[in-house]
Amino acid sequence: MRKYLLLMIILFLINIVPVNALINITEVDKVYAIGDKISPRVKIISDMDIQALFSAKLVCEEYELTYFVEPLNLEQDKKIIVDVPPLETFDRMLGTCVIDFYLNSLIGAEIEKRWTDGFKVTREKKFVEEEISISNVSDIEIIEEDIEKENKGGGLIYLFLFIMIIIIISYLYLKFKFKNKNKFNKGWRLHK
Repeated sequence: MRKYLLLMIILFLINIVPVNALINITEVDKVYAIGDKISPRVKIISDMDIQALFSAKLVCEEYELTYFVEPLNLEQDKKIIVDVPPLETFDRMLGTCVIDFYLNSLIGAEIEKRWTDGFKVTREKKFVEEEISISNVSDIEIIEEDIEKENKGGGLIYLFLFIMIIIIISYLYLKFKFKNKNKFNKGWRLHK
């Protein structure tokens, strides 16, 4: 029984691998009318080869919907671009919404989570004119480098989890380990 438990714990620990991934999301508009389509585009970079599930979840004030799930085969330091299918806005989305993007391992452990800026869904179309200008392409590269540096600390969580599991396993082993294997006295003290 103990051997099977130990084997299961070892297999579980093998599946927990500290993986860092970077999710970059294209900007979404600030206001949508009912019937408009939201089409975010996502770029994912992983620091190691791993199979994962990528999902998109719409979260509004009174409504939630996971509307996209796709298995991905991520390769180390290789960029994958995911074109999330357009989502047409509808009545239940009225108010403020965000789209959460999750990258999970196949056993369900969360690798990374990012979300869009909040956007409003209204009944009437509001035309908002914004002037978009990019002063320098290097600004975009600096922002991406900052995001990559920010994600480097994600492995500490897995290290902490690994240490806690080792401590628990050690405690359980010591607790259930027989203290006296002498079958004669079964742990009773003999008076001299």
